[in-house]
Amino acid sequence: MEKFILISCVLFLWSTSSCVSGNSPHKRAVVKFDNALDKWVPPMDLQLRFPYYLTGYDDENRPIWVVEFGKWNLRKVVEQGGESLHNLSRYIDQAFWRLQRSIDLRSTPEFPVTDGIGIFDLENYDVFQIASVPTLQFIIQKAREIEPTTPHMDKGFFLNVNFVAQTFLNFLKPVLGAFLAKSEIYGTNRARWIPDMLKKLPRDQLPEWYGGYKDFRPVAVYG
Repeated sequence: MEKFILISCVLFLWSTSSCVSGNSPHKRAVVKFDNALDKWVPPMDLQLRFPYYLTGYDDENRPIWVVEFGKWNLRKVVEQGGESLHNLSRYIDQAFWRLQRSIDLRSTPEFPVTDGIGIFDLENYDVFQIASVPTLQFIIQKAREIEPTTPHMDKGFFLNVNFVAQTFLNFLKPVLGAFLAKSEIYGTNRARWIPDMLKKLPRDQLPEWYGGYKDFRPVAVYG
């Protein structure tokens, strides 16, 4: 039954996303979010349940962001609807607004910074998150909205990708195909992806669980 639900939902995801052209090349353009996001303070329960943080910067001053997406129970909030769902949508917008801002803060005329790096941890991502049509509709809508920001990302690292998460990413390709094409996707074997990441990212800018040092402290934590 679980496999049937998964197949049915990803087919829905494919049918809704395949009409979206997300693979066309973009120039870097600042996406205009709500100006109030600068001072908006999300409800504490959102910050606790949907963690992301700025770990630091690479050797080219590009910000390194981590999203612990495997912990994001989007479905629960989608099913609540109303103000809870509205706040979640703003919370996601604010995260990408912060991404844009973090790029600009380290940029100078002599040494411009034009993009950032994302680490997306999908550990424990399960079928419950995509076995819901309203949740898929929300995900597709947000993917469409944030897709213009993806040229701001030099690349992404998708970690701890299990079967469900891989299927989910495959069906996001019609929307986020250009970004996924320049990203690196890894399974749950840390012994494989930690050495690869350390070839591309400074060790002192990463948490211990991603190959960094025990005394690591992130630049900023949201959640």
